Amino acid sequence: TGGITPANYRDYLALKNVACIGGSWVAPQEAMDQGDWARISALAREAVEKSGR
Repeated sequence: TGGITPANYRDYLALKNVACIGGSWVAPQEAMDQGDWARISALAREAVEKSGR
């Protein structure tokens, strides 16, 4: 998952040989430390919606 960012994850998902990706931006350390599950959920939801999958 190294190098995957909000700016480029859709490019990786467009590749025929890529089924899924992961990225730490979906669960920032500060959000985990604070138990801000709503923020993490929102970031994950946004990533899925923008992925086109």
